[in-house]
Amino acid sequence: MSKHIGLDLGTAHTRICVRGEEGIRRTPSVVSVRTGTGEILAVGNDAKQMIGRTPHSVSAIRPVRGGVVDDIEHASLLVGALFDRLGATSVFRRPVVTAAIPYGCTETEKRALEDAVFEAGASAVSLIDAPIAAATGAGMRIAGTGGGMIVDVGAGRTEIAIVSHGGVIVSGSLPIAGDAFGDAIIRYLAEEQHILIGDNTAEQIKHKIGTLDPRNDAASLSISGKSTQMGGALTVTVTGGMLREAITPLVDRLAATVRKVMESTPPELASSLSDFGILMTGGSALLAGLPEYMGQALNVRVARSRSPITDVAAGILQLMENGELRRYVSSRAR
Repeated sequence: MSKHIGLDLGTAHTRICVRGEEGIRRTPSVVSVRTGTGEILAVGNDAKQMIGRTPHSVSAIRPVRGGVVDDIEHASLLVGALFDRLGATSVFRRPVVTAAIPYGCTETEKRALEDAVFEAGASAVSLIDAPIAAATGAGMRIAGTGGGMIVDVGAGRTEIAIVSHGGVIVSGSLPIAGDAFGDAIIRYLAEEQHILIGDNTAEQIKHKIGTLDPRNDAASLSISGKSTQMGGALTVTVTGGMLREAITPLVDRLAATVRKVMESTPPELASSLSDFGILMTGGSALLAGLPEYMGQALNVRVARSRSPITDVAAGILQLMENGELRRYVSSRAR
């Protein structure tokens, strides 16, 4: 019997689940291949550790950018490797897959995701709007008459949606999320502390002391990198206050976009939004102080979901298990 798989193919991480099985598996969306031959050397965590450290004969590739498939070939290699780990493909069976996709994607972007999953070995692919899956996984009642706003802060993109009656009523998005926060930290440290660091280091310090709460400004961490002035190795101490200064302008832009979506909300749903506030999800929603900062900027209650990293995959799994998935997906067989 074919396995029914839920897939959240994200910019930074891929989450995957199987109907009838507990747990959601999570791995970095990175593939390491040998240049020229295309031989797969590593997938996931092992491949991520190679970023910035590989010889010219090896490439560490992130095939998803801004929440959509940018490189079909390597995205299929990533997904295929995950299918193999699950034992989902064989001579006699191929999995049936439901994959999340950002709301409002173009037909070309939808086809790229479908093609990558088909090439990985799927027999059929269904697409579900990521805000619907995220809202379901976060516990929102998406089929009700009331409205709810969900803000999904991922790695490559933030999606904002008002969900009601089982669909997206108003939406917005912008390319400001975890990767943009990391880039801002890299630029700030290069300009203010004269140290060059890589993406992995920026991610580590963001997770350890990144904050939008002034009360955490004194938190500090010693990091090593390359001097922008002398070219040699350099070690500096980074504080939470530095990271807050680097990230705040981006969060202000994010808040402005959320405000525009709120202003576009139909009057009939405005009261629900006022009553229930905004729910934040996505891995980058874990940034310390982000919900509180957004709440103050928007003058509305903002809460973080209980499991922001896995809400999308959890929502797909829930809809698969309770038999409601068909209401929300579009399918294509091959």
